[in-house]
Amino acid sequence: MPHARFYTRDYLGEMVSANTSWKTRNDPDSMTWVEKTIFNEEHNSVAHVIGNSTSRKDFNLPLLKGQHGGEGGVQSVGQTYGCNLLYKDFAPDFLICTNKIICKELVDSGYCEDNIVYSNVKNILQHPGHFHLYPKLFTASIGNLALRLACADGHKTVFMLGMTTYNTETDNIYYEQHEVYKTVNQSGANNKLVNDSCKIFLTYPDVKFYYVCKDPGLMPEEYNWCPNVEEITVLQYYNLAQLGAIAH
Repeated sequence: MPHARFYTRDYLGEMVSANTSWKTRNDPDSMTWVEKTIFNEEHNSVAHVIGNSTSRKDFNLPLLKGQHGGEGGVQSVGQTYGCNLLYKDFAPDFLICTNKIICKELVDSGYCEDNIVYSNVKNILQHPGHFHLYPKLFTASIGNLALRLACADGHKTVFMLGMTTYNTETDNIYYEQHEVYKTVNQSGANNKLVNDSCKIFLTYPDVKFYYVCKDPGLMPEEYNWCPNVEEITVLQYYNLAQLGAIAH
């Protein structure tokens, strides 16, 4: 069952609860209107969504800050959407993080001062002035939230990097590098990631999704039922995204 289709260009803001306790989160007296703070309508409709599975280990992420030529002249290779601790390796155009421990580290590091970070109400209240409200937040992995935001921002070509499912229960690039990354229930995590991704694919049928992996054959079988998803190798990705010319 797909999600309700949503575009940030039509988003003005939303009512949220200032109560952080689940017991009182629906108290009407605590509801307040939060204005839209990020306007992102000017782009070339290409997005790169960067997860933290080990499959992205060898990507040359700085290439995503580059430009390429074409019929429309010199333009950006696209916008980047990232998750959680990605900021330690690369600063995407938009970082999504709801984990309270990582959010505090983001604030303490000064990253939020010069970069856009989307988060939830709890972290916004805890650290005023540092985070932007993720529009119409729903329960999902951060990777899926980044994927959905790229679609909601109006991108029509979306490259998925480092978003392979867990091959092992420790298949995260930051495993043993941070306390929030521990072993996971491999089957449960994979099922949720795949199911939520399929919902996003079906919600935005006019978006072309490219599932990027080093070796072919890693894409979940369920994705084959979505006609707008295609598995490509890293080399094919570099060519399609026109990153090869930048690299050389």
